[in-house]
Amino acid sequence: MGKSQQELKKSDLFKKGYGSYVDIVQGRNLQASSMIDKRNQHASMTKYELEVLRFQCKDSAKHAFAESTYKNKKTQLESYFMFCIYFELIPVPATVHVLTLYEQFLSRSFKSVDSIKNYISSVKYLHLLLDLEYPQFEAFHLRLVLRGLCRIKAHCLKQALPITPHILLQIYNKLDMNSAHDATIWCLFLHAFFLMFRKSNLVPDSVSTFDHNKQLCRDSIIFDCKRKLLLISVKWSKTIQFGERELLIPLVSIPDSPLCPVQAFLNMKSLVCTSDKSPAYCFIKNKLCVPVTYRQFQTILKQLITEIGLDASSYSTHSFRRGGASWAFEAEVPTE
Repeated sequence: MGKSQQELKKSDLFKKGYGSYVDIVQGRNLQASSMIDKRNQHASMTKYELEVLRFQCKDSAKHAFAESTYKNKKTQLESYFMFCIYFELIPVPATVHVLTLYEQFLSRSFKSVDSIKNYISSVKYLHLLLDLEYPQFEAFHLRLVLRGLCRIKAHCLKQALPITPHILLQIYNKLDMNSAHDATIWCLFLHAFFLMFRKSNLVPDSVSTFDHNKQLCRDSIIFDCKRKLLLISVKWSKTIQFGERELLIPLVSIPDSPLCPVQAFLNMKSLVCTSDKSPAYCFIKNKLCVPVTYRQFQTILKQLITEIGLDASSYSTHSFRRGGASWAFEAEVPTE
């Protein structure tokens, strides 16, 4: 074999070896590139998931309190900042001097010192949210001014009078049980009395704020025809805010009495035909089901109280709750 042939063979072997080496290097480069891409994708996905977690964490914190509580705190903090802006005071961090001035300022508008304490508590809540120190809220001078306001503004809270069965009978005589409107109002009145519910379980503040998870719906009231009673299902209340349990409250019939809550419901149901998910107490307007609102509840009650010759200013929707509790106590109904 000549020299040129040997060199050619070596050259071919080198090319083959070099080619396989290049293939190996390129393969490893592809693997490395793929791993980098995967790492980049993982990093991008991790960053996205972290942002989602942060958003969800903020959203969970927003749901810590009821919507009404947030509204109250917003109103109270707006009042505090307006006070500081008007008197050119530094709102955050609040000093004992600023807080005592704010207490005195609030006393001009509020009769109850408890209301002043609530407003001060919201300022403390703001400091907690901002991770600021708040020893000033326990300061002696702050408590001293509050104690002085308690002495200066001593007063007795005016409570609404209780509605009694006798008053209910007088109201009944003013209503037409063949009217869908009156039948609905009468059923609402009796259920408010016998169930002793807060108004938030019965009616919404407005038509748009009706919540089937909070206010009673038609399917929340079950008629047991064998036992002639109603079973009221309650999954939310002021003391059951997280749906941790369900209450089943029976309402028994009172035969041959206009105060029978069962008959009142059946009469209302026959005159106001709606779906199971409709509000329990509603009117039909332009073929639409409209819930009875708190304002209507209060207004109609006061009109009827006036018609039977009583002072409407002494009664409110809370009078049903007070009256039901007083009547149950007098009847020696077990508290269990």
